[in-house]
Amino acid sequence: MAERTVGDIMTTQVVTASTEDEVADLAKRMAKERISCVVIVGGRKPVGIVSERDVVRAVGERPGMIVGMKAREMMSSPVVTLTRDTTVVEARRMMIERHFRRFPIVNADGHLIGLITQTDILRG
Repeated sequence: MAERTVGDIMTTQVVTASTEDEVADLAKRMAKERISCVVIVGGRKPVGIVSERDVVRAVGERPGMIVGMKAREMMSSPVVTLTRDTTVVEARRMMIERHFRRFPIVNADGHLIGLITQTDILRG
């Protein structure tokens, strides 16, 4: 039996935004869609991630600063990506080693095709 890959369990309906989108709008989308992050893209390539943890931290540290803040000012960047052929075991190892909770999945051209999270791996 072949080892499972991230392509087998990744989410393909990834919520994305641009670097110029406002963080407040991203937070509203995350709450509405019950998701933990938005992948920031330039064209079709991931350039950053804004997570609910990033938003909570910013609001906690400087409550007024989030007003008008752009995604590019908050996003985690550069983004570490995986391909659909990465094994689930390898993705889990990278999450633990790097202390990441999610990885965008890209194709050979570097275009975003999915997202894998800790939750996906636990369900795996």
